[in-house]
Amino acid sequence: MSFLNHFAFRNPNREHLARHRSEHFHLEPRLSTAHAHGFQEKHLTIQHLQLAFHTTDADQYMARLVWPIDQFHSDISMAHSHIKNTVTYRFPIPRRCCISLNLFRLTIRPSYFPFHEGKLGGFWSELGAVFGIYIHIPFCRTACHYCDFHFSTQLDQLEEMEEALMRELLWRGTGVSEEISTVYFGGGTPSLFPEEGLERMMHAIQSISSTKKEVTLEANPEDITSEKLDVWLKMGVTRLSIGVQTFDDSILSWMNRAHTGDTAETAIRMAAEAGFQHITGDLIYGLPDRPAPAWERDIDRMLDLPIDHLSAYILTIEPKTALGHQVKQGKQNTASDEAVVAAYQTLCSRTQTAGFEHYEVSNFARPGGHATHNRNYWKGIPFWGIGPGAHGFDGTNRYAHVSNNRRYVKAIQQATSLLDIPLEVDVLQTSDRFNERVMTGLRTMEGINPEQLHAVYGRDPRTADAQAWQSAVLKRELIQLPNGSFRIPEDNWLFADAIASEFFWVND
Repeated sequence: MSFLNHFAFRNPNREHLARHRSEHFHLEPRLSTAHAHGFQEKHLTIQHLQLAFHTTDADQYMARLVWPIDQFHSDISMAHSHIKNTVTYRFPIPRRCCISLNLFRLTIRPSYFPFHEGKLGGFWSELGAVFGIYIHIPFCRTACHYCDFHFSTQLDQLEEMEEALMRELLWRGTGVSEEISTVYFGGGTPSLFPEEGLERMMHAIQSISSTKKEVTLEANPEDITSEKLDVWLKMGVTRLSIGVQTFDDSILSWMNRAHTGDTAETAIRMAAEAGFQHITGDLIYGLPDRPAPAWERDIDRMLDLPIDHLSAYILTIEPKTALGHQVKQGKQNTASDEAVVAAYQTLCSRTQTAGFEHYEVSNFARPGGHATHNRNYWKGIPFWGIGPGAHGFDGTNRYAHVSNNRRYVKAIQQATSLLDIPLEVDVLQTSDRFNERVMTGLRTMEGINPEQLHAVYGRDPRTADAQAWQSAVLKRELIQLPNGSFRIPEDNWLFADAIASEFFWVND
């Protein structure tokens, strides 16, 4: 894998960020350093956790429960006398911490944020008390040779999958007070999912939060018909993200895509004529043995179409794909770093000439065409992840569903509440969340604001990594904006992740 491919991120809605120094654990003993740090031992039980959900005003269905540790000690002490025959787990908890209970995962973190009534206070309010929903539709007609996202080509499972997705959605929506700002149907291929199923899910979402929201649906060109476009518009879809990838039929065949270049162009024009004001066209570059003029033709043809947003991603060679196997066997070469850089520069130049704003490494938009769901993700705004292989973020930790359709459906069928759904939870320390915010922020035109980072995470990269920061400023890897934020210049954006890593908070 080349250097550039290693650092090239794909659609963040479909692949959560690689996390640094995350920790996986359930309730288990962690006493080795407790006394050295002045921690106090407390006994916690599953029954305690269940009781905590019922005796506080925390949001059970968001799987988020946070309150000051002193109050937690008091509540647990009073509750303990009422609970008999429990299995006890020991866990050291420092006093200057707050506790977060996430689906029976117990985590502790420094209390940098003000807390009020059992919920995230200042930090949550700063984000506007909103969240997003990502729904993974895990079906495709064919397997693209480069794709490693979770999907299945067994379309006979559509009906039971719809029931499972609806059940999880309704469970998560019970008792929610925050507003849903964005909904993203990703995959997989949401456009091949029955329209009636999508309508039912949108109706359920509207019953949870009736406010106006951005609703994005990923679609393949071959699935788009006038009938489907009409249904999607009426059910509230505001943006179509159309997976073109290239207009070159020979490359589409090499990718094992089902459409042609002409089909893709027709699909985009049909969507605009149907009334869609926000249309994203997806392209892939960094393809092996592709001459520059072919890439230029792809860009120009896309920009001539009625789109207001363009996403362009570097081809990544994933090991568990047909393409990855071919590369490993020496049957397929890869594009050179020089060719990728040249393709990126061509992309930046042509989109700028066409009036598109380059607002994130891989995303370009006309005025008013920025994708809100993506921007919320980069800002660290929480979102539900619904469906097999989906990832979510509750404002503190990340979770992931099993990437297996049958196991996901079975788990939902056997569950009696949201708390019964098995999840893999990544417990993010303050340093992890800081690092993610730095990485995602430096991939955008807004950049990062050191003072805001210090206010939220207790760390200012200008002083914590003074030498690296000063070096980056001198080399123009960072430039200051009028509002005090710092960003990476466009000509260095391909190396954004490497530059950002210089300012990571590393716990020795």
